[in-house]
Amino acid sequence: MSKSCQGYLQRSGANSDLFDPDWSVELQTAMIEDSMERDVDGIVLFAVDSAAMAPAVDKAGEAGYPVFCFDVEVYSDYVVHRTTYNNPEKGAMGAQALIEAAEALDKELMVYQCVSLMTVESCVDRQAGFEAELAGNPLITLVPSPNFMTMEEITNGITDAFATHPEYDAVYINCGDADCAKVGLAASDRRLPIGDPDHVVLVVQDGFPAGLDGLREGWVDVCINNSPWCIGDTVAKAVLTNVCLGQSVPELVELPLALITKDNADVSDYGGPMRWGDMIRENEDATHWPILSTYEVLGVGVPTPSYK
Repeated sequence: MSKSCQGYLQRSGANSDLFDPDWSVELQTAMIEDSMERDVDGIVLFAVDSAAMAPAVDKAGEAGYPVFCFDVEVYSDYVVHRTTYNNPEKGAMGAQALIEAAEALDKELMVYQCVSLMTVESCVDRQAGFEAELAGNPLITLVPSPNFMTMEEITNGITDAFATHPEYDAVYINCGDADCAKVGLAASDRRLPIGDPDHVVLVVQDGFPAGLDGLREGWVDVCINNSPWCIGDTVAKAVLTNVCLGQSVPELVELPLALITKDNADVSDYGGPMRWGDMIRENEDATHWPILSTYEVLGVGVPTPSYK
């Protein structure tokens, strides 16, 4: 999200700085206050906590600094624009993928459920949709993890779970990188291809490059597409449209969802529904990434702005 948005802004002639608060409310609040002291034209935020960041956003908004949000809702009336996905539906899609896998295998699945980032509204909603879809289903037994806050914790959780519980036969990651499952399952010799009798069914939200690799290589069953490139694309266009052109932008944009498997991982949709994963690998300099036609193709979002 950050790379695509910053790449767009830089190509448009804007000066932009990127700050990483490392999941600290205090650091992110200080970053917003520092941005106000520097008299920036706008603030783009991936909130580390939907509730705890509201006071800082309120303060920025009251002072006239527009705030644009990646994915995560902030409980403030001063957010000018947010691009996200329907997260309850994303969770439900993950649950349905597990149910369909169990039906195809004709057996019950014991699913190690990686719960993560539950201070973030998007993840809370995703988790709620997942659990509601599975409620009472006899084919799925959930073994929930603690609330993981880092990819390292997710990786270690999967490693420990499958090293000590050979009866587990599926993994669901609420928010995170398939790299976590790649390393964790390999550590217990359980990263096996689809079709192997000991294959661990793997359903992940997001995906990232490892998810795309896993789909193509056959050890990831399903990724629920949550392309950060598309979010960054839309937010950057909202910033330029609102700040530079002075035009109104939609307060909320929900991008459409896609269920990605090996069969459609390379189908044309921005060059593949998860093409952004390849772009991250191919070129770390996001100013070389193509500008997406998110609005023009999907009919939602913000049109690509330009000066007449």
